[in-house]
Amino acid sequence: MCELPTLLLIKETNKQIRVAFDEHFASTSPDGPRPQERHLLFYLSNHPEATSADLQSFQCRSKSSISESLSALEEGGYIELVNCEEDRRKKHICITDLGRSIIEDTQNRAKAFDQTLLEGVNAEEEAVLRKALERIIANAERSKNGQ
Repeated sequence: MCELPTLLLIKETNKQIRVAFDEHFASTSPDGPRPQERHLLFYLSNHPEATSADLQSFQCRSKSSISESLSALEEGGYIELVNCEEDRRKKHICITDLGRSIIEDTQNRAKAFDQTLLEGVNAEEEAVLRKALERIIANAERSKNGQ
């Protein structure tokens, strides 16, 4: 078996983790929001001023797909869409108490999932991995901006 180039290894790692993560949340919470909607709630909890465009960029999804997820979150009572007083075309996305409980549940499940992923990896190896991934992310950002 040949060694994968680093970029392909990163892409494959991302794919495998995302699929396993989504399956984990789909199987553990059939009545709650879908995994991609949990991702949105989590993102919104860390970026309260996020716009629909920010969400599209974060999840690499289309405007209509994000709108569908926001509608599902609103219908489920996880968020409220509030008209912006300065610009009626815009809506603020506000997380409800129910949405916050889902975020807390998601964080707890993500921590457990992290432990599963890092099984057999010691603290030193994890620290090296984190540092390398942070550097790769920074390099990708710099590359994206044409530097």
